[in-house]
Amino acid sequence: MENYGKSEFLTLNETCKLLKMSRPTVVKLINAGVIKGFRIGKRLWRIPAAEIINYNNMKTDIS
Repeated sequence: MENYGKSEFLTLNETCKLLKMSRPTVVKLINAGVIKGFRIGKRLWRIPAAEIINYNNMKTDIS
């Protein structure tokens, strides 16, 4: 994760690849408040990289 990019925000596609989930699934997680993200305009999403780390930690704590 640390080597993924220089930005502290990920695109929706980058997030999908890291989580190995489909785009609609990640959008549902964002809309449900499980992962924090925000829209830029009508089409662009940005997700804080820390949210992906938190989500992965939450998944491993449950397992």
